[in-house]
Amino acid sequence: MKRICHFIHISMLLFALLRDSYARRRDSTRDTDVLSYEQSPEFTAAYRRAAVMVNRNVIPANDCYSLDGNAKKCVVSEFGNIATKKKVEASTTCGTPPNRYCNRVASPIGGEMRQCYICDANHIERMNPASYLIDSKQKSCWVSQTFNDSAAHNEAMIHISLEKKYELTYIMLQFCNKLPESMALYKSTDFGRKWVPLQFYSSQCQEMYNVEENGVITRQNEQAAICKNIYTSADPYTNTRIAFSLVEGRPSAHNLENSAVLRDWVTVTNIKVVFNRFSSPTESKTQTEDNYYSLSELTLGGRCKCNGHASKCTTDGTGNTKCECQHNTAGADCDRCKDFYFDRPWKLATEENANECIGM
Repeated sequence: MKRICHFIHISMLLFALLRDSYARRRDSTRDTDVLSYEQSPEFTAAYRRAAVMVNRNVIPANDCYSLDGNAKKCVVSEFGNIATKKKVEASTTCGTPPNRYCNRVASPIGGEMRQCYICDANHIERMNPASYLIDSKQKSCWVSQTFNDSAAHNEAMIHISLEKKYELTYIMLQFCNKLPESMALYKSTDFGRKWVPLQFYSSQCQEMYNVEENGVITRQNEQAAICKNIYTSADPYTNTRIAFSLVEGRPSAHNLENSAVLRDWVTVTNIKVVFNRFSSPTESKTQTEDNYYSLSELTLGGRCKCNGHASKCTTDGTGNTKCECQHNTAGADCDRCKDFYFDRPWKLATEENANECIGM
């Protein structure tokens, strides 16, 4: 009985709130347009205001609308490892045919010793595929083929496709053995058609990448990739984790919403890790079994890019991920107004203005 009374009360308030605006629209629009008014933002906002006046629990506020029914920038609650369940590919992987590879470990009697393994792509306990990079198992590793010291081509590449646009905050790489001597991180914002460098790592920055070591980032070059020497303060065998932040040290890091340059910098659809050289030139020549790349974990910290018009993403039956768009927006990234809501141009939602798309 109480629910019926609430419903009647809401209906009466809605009628009072909408009567004047409905009448004005009826006089100035076709009947077909009047019928669609119940789908409009004005109707939604009025309904929410009426519900609040009757019972504050009837229509609760959500991540994209305030309690009074007004649109606000959506609060994105989903932040995590966006590489999870994505497809990872490697340009080269050990085990076809089966081969031996070795690494350096601590000896039980002190010092170090070489420990060798067999990689076999057809043996479940000996395979080392790229899919292990996102399986959350710390002891599993992707391992490349082994290379000769004199080989002209000793590069390897890891590629991951995110299948839509994301805002990437950091990249973390956990290696199984020694660090590579030179490597580079790249991103694409157009699904792999063009690639932009994010960061270089090398003891020979100028020689390998024609980039000065430890370059300075300013507002004039916020999208520049710099090069760091990962061997200066770390033992390549024991300190085998690399973490790269896309925003740390960038002048607009604390004003991302108002920096179109930095927003574009953190936007990605694909990530590529390229290993260019596997051993430090300061080391003595090693055996072929020692010359390879190995990685146990690839973590991409970020969230769906929805331009402030959605609070989460969902995956449909075909495996495609897209934003659950609000504010009368549409598209995989809520990057346009949906049909019949073109009264003002689409804009990014901000803290000051949700920039909700408006229709007739």
